[in-house]
Parts: sequence; C-alpha cells; structure tokens
Amino acid sequence: MMRRKRIATAALGSVAVVVLVAGCSSAVSTDAATSVPTDASSEASTSAVVSGQGFWDQSVVHSLSISYEQDDYDALIAAYIDTGEKEWIEATVVIDGATLENVGLKLKGNSSLKGLSTDADAELSSENPEDLPWIIDLDKFVDGQEYEGSVEFVIRGNSSETSLNEAVALDLLEASGLASEQAVASRVEVNGTEALRLVVENPDDSWVERALTGSTALYKAETGGDYSYRGDDPESYTDVFDQEAGEDDLTPLIDFLQFINESDDATFEAELGQHLDVTSFATYLAFQELVDNFDDIDGPGTTPISRTTRAPAS
Repeated sequence: MMRRKRIATAALGSVAVVVLVAGCSSAVSTDAATSVPTDASSEASTSAVVSGQGFWDQSVVHSLSISYEQDDYDALIAAYIDTGEKEWIEATVVIDGATLENVGLKLKGNSSLKGLSTDADAELSSENPEDLPWIIDLDKFVDGQEYEGSVEFVIRGNSSETSLNEAVALDLLEASGLASEQAVASRVEVNGTEALRLVVENPDDSWVERALTGSTALYKAETGGDYSYRGDDPESYTDVFDQEAGEDDLTPLIDFLQFINESDDATFEAELGQHLDVTSFATYLAFQELVDNFDDIDGPGTTPISRTTRAPAS
C-alpha cells in the first residue's frame, strides 16, 4: 500500500513547524468590481484608519500607491524575463495616506507570471505594472519599518472572480480554526495607473506573532521541490525550502523529513502525533477539498512524497 503524506503543519517538541507550499494562484476581485473606487471610498478608508480600524478593515476600500525609478523597474522586468529571477528594487509606498520610503518591491508568483512580456499587446505586459502580482516588504531596506504591525503585503495581479473566491476562502479558513491571512480590497496605483486589487497579508515574522503561538519556524516550499530527506546538511535544501520566519534553523524541518521518509510503518503510526498536529492537518486537507483548491499542498507546486508499506530492512 502507498501512503501519501501532504505536509503542512508539524509540531516537533516545543517548536511548531509550519510548511507552506509555494502558491501561484492569481488573485482576487470580481468582474463586477473592476472599476476604480470613487474618491468617497478613498476618504472612507482614510477615516477608518484615523478611527483606529486599520488597514485590514474589510468594510472599506483602502488605497495603496507604489512609485519607483523607471530604470529600476525595467531592470527588474529584464532580469525575470531573461533568468526567471525575481529581484528587489526600492520603491515609495503610500498606504492609506501614510508614506513609507525605501520599501522593497519585487514580483510575486509563478504561473501568475507566465507569459510576462515587454510587448504592449501581450496578455501580461510590463507596460501595465498594475496588472502584475507584487510583494511589498517594508523593512527590506529599512530595518524595523512597518505599518500598523504589518511588514509584508502581497498584491494580487488580476481582476477576476478568483479574487473574491480567495477573500472568502481566507475568511472561511479562519472560521475553521486554522491560521489564515488577512485580506482587503484596495485601490492600487502603480506609477500612476490604478486598479482594484486584493491585498493579502504575507506570512512572515509579524504574521507568525499574530496568528500562531509558541516558538515557531515558518518554511516555504519552493516550486518543483519535494519532501524527500536529503541528509542533515541544510545546504542540501537550498533550492527546496526557504525559511520565512523564526530563528534561521532548518533542523526541525530536516528531522521531520527524515521521520516521514525513513520510519517504518509501526514507528510512523505510533509516533506521527509527536511530529504532526494530525487534527489540524486533517482539518486543513478537508478545507482544501471543500473549497476545491487545486493549488494547495498537493497541487502543481511541491511534489508530495509517497512511502512504501515497509521500510527497507537494515
């Protein structure tokens, strides 16, 4: 019998290890809501911030403006088209009227960037930066810079019903009792061009502090990687996992990979609960099936592992 282990959340000793699969889902906003909000909406957003409701208040449309040097942007696009590398550039970001300088900005996604071209007539053109998926890191170049306790923001790149689906799914995920990201509709301006987009909280140290408890390390699986055990040298996992939060240490993850790959069936069955929060993981799997998420931990990114009924005899 073959067993498939789709690994998302594991607890090893006193350290909670959260493993995220690299997502490439395009994002959110409905066809009926593709027009840019009115000035009144922007004013309502500003009022919400002043009254203390903050950027993640879903009852209003927020505003987020990005500006950068054109030469930096052109170099970023060229690097991605030529090599697939997503390079950081510096930008100025205005969030609900608050200006933050020297902010990190880079492209975000995998399949959502497929076909990116400098051709103005391309389906995904660099001539329309407001259509691209972005990640903003406020403290990339300025240590400790944040906005209302948040550091990293993801801007989804599309204006289809996928965005509404994602926003609803994130709320349902939180309702299920699992850790989720906050998301809001925002009027996003990129170098002068506006569009309505979904802005999502990116899992990082500030997210871990808010959403999780205990001593926690957060790892992100790279697209095309797998859950094989490659030995105890962290360098062997450079192209497989990135650490997103917590003290830099791949040991808990490596120990877990060794357990799921090398334990015999009896040990696996007896000790799985010591390594994995089975109830939470089962809830996660059921939730992903419920919302029909093809890009979950068993999706087109990281390849799941399978283990045979019995480990090889020693």
